[in-house]
Amino acid sequence: MKIFMFIIVLLSIAGICYFGATHYTVNTSDGIKFYSKGDISFNDVYIDMTTMNFLDLRHHLKLVSVMASHNDLKYVPGGENLLKLQKAGRDICSAISAFDNELQLSNSLREVTRIGTEKYNELNEKYDLEKKAKDAAEYLKDKANKLNKWLKKQ
Repeated sequence: MKIFMFIIVLLSIAGICYFGATHYTVNTSDGIKFYSKGDISFNDVYIDMTTMNFLDLRHHLKLVSVMASHNDLKYVPGGENLLKLQKAGRDICSAISAFDNELQLSNSLREVTRIGTEKYNELNEKYDLEKKAKDAAEYLKDKANKLNKWLKKQ
């Protein structure tokens, strides 16, 4: 009897492990949903879509693709926009990746702007660039006025 119970428990554990390796378990706003993975892995066994944001989707592209094939993008952050892209014939995973690349580019540009601003402030303190720029502007304005007076006399 003990061996029989041991085999039952072992088979139950094996079944749970197999199910976890072949299915996504997704917590959505409508409750728990299960999706077939298409391969065997212990990646993304449980995903909570209720706390996820759009930027997190880049780590779960296969799941988003599976959810799209089941018409369940309404549970995905930004799913309405992804659904519009899908209807327009665009691949959802490439759209998410493109957005991620644009976000990285935007972050890089912000960093370059920050560094440029710091360098400008440093050089401005060292060489008093604002005063020199004002002096140059006044000099050019004066020369332009003199040129205008000379041209009027001619």
